Amino acid sequence: MDYEQYVPWIISTVSILIALYFSSVSKRRDDKKDVEDDSTFNATIVAKLDSIRDNLQEIKIENRQFRTDISDLKERVAVAENSLKSFHKRLDSVTGRADDN
Repeated sequence: MDYEQYVPWIISTVSILIALYFSSVSKRRDDKKDVEDDSTFNATIVAKLDSIRDNLQEIKIENRQFRTDISDLKERVAVAENSLKSFHKRLDSVTGRADDN
C-alpha cells in the first residue's frame, strides 16, 4: 500500500474537522454575546417603559386633581352668579325706590 497518497486526504480531513470545531466555538461565543447584548437592550427598554409608566401615573393623578379643581371652581362660580343676581335685584329695588322719590 502506498501511504503517500492518503496523507493529503488525512491532512485535508483533519483541517476540515479543525475548521468546523473552531467555527462551532466561534458561533457559540457569538451567540452568547448576542444573548448578552439582547439582555442588556431588553433591560434598557424595560427601564424606560417603567419610567414612562411612572410618568403616566403622575399625569393621571394630576389630571384627576385638575378635574376636582375645575368642579370646585364650577361650584364657586355658580354661587357667585347667584349672589350677583341677588345683588342686582336688591340694587334694582333700591334704585327703583330712589327714582320714585
